[in-house]
Amino acid sequence: MPIKYKKITVDDAEIFRKFLLTVSSETDFLLSTTAENDVGIEKIRNQIDFVNKHHSYNLIIAELEGLIVGYIYAFPVQGFKKMHSCQIVVAVLKSHWRMGISKSLLQSIIFWHREAGYKRLELSVASTNAAAIGLYNLFGFEVEGIKKKSFLFNSDYVDEILMAKIVN
Repeated sequence: MPIKYKKITVDDAEIFRKFLLTVSSETDFLLSTTAENDVGIEKIRNQIDFVNKHHSYNLIIAELEGLIVGYIYAFPVQGFKKMHSCQIVVAVLKSHWRMGISKSLLQSIIFWHREAGYKRLELSVASTNAAAIGLYNLFGFEVEGIKKKSFLFNSDYVDEILMAKIVN
């Protein structure tokens, strides 16, 4: 069965909540922890509703056999002078790594961000996440800076790499 990519709806709230709890427990690469993602279903529904009502936000999910296996979330960088910039977050279940899901999600958000009027896509990634850094490089993201010891994964400090892609 092929993976289906679609904009999230409030009907996806329950499976999205389960996805967030699972993906945040599987890897240290995400900024949010399982405890931070353990929010009520109503809060998840409200967040999805907000995203879907504002054209400057987007959340696309990768769904397989009724389960969410990945997502990409795009949201505006705050501030009037940065309204041309969009921040993105990508996550895929560990069992589905290296299946092209992140690549497909990135392609979909790059297509969307042009329609939304963004000129700049931004993201940050742990310096230890070589696979993600390689993928972002393939898509034309460039390193713009490094925040030393920005993340604390277990008891290890890890640098945060700031990357961006400029689109004409």
